[in-house]
Amino acid sequence: MIRIDEIFISSFGKLKDFSLSLNGGFNGICEANGYVKTTIANFVKAMFFGFSKTRAGKLADNERKKYTPWDGTPMAGSLEFEENGRKGISLQRYKGLG
Repeated sequence: MIRIDEIFISSFGKLKDFSLSLNGGFNGICEANGYVKTTIANFVKAMFFGFSKTRAGKLADNERKKYTPWDGTPMAGSLEFEENGRKGISLQRYKGLG
């Protein structure tokens, strides 16, 4: 079982230098629409699996285009997690997600 303890988003979509600490058990993000809950979820997905390969031109159909920062910085960040009781495991991507 994998448990994410810390999410750090250096640059992803409209998030810059964003950090979120999670506790054991269920963690919910109860915020209003527009808080970036979906962006956080897509960041975690992209960290583990990358983006699907598509040539779709529309932003809505192309996650890579949708979450590329407008200022040109590469998508980057890290996850700190625990896997089967092993703590301190880190997954980092600092030259773009893909």
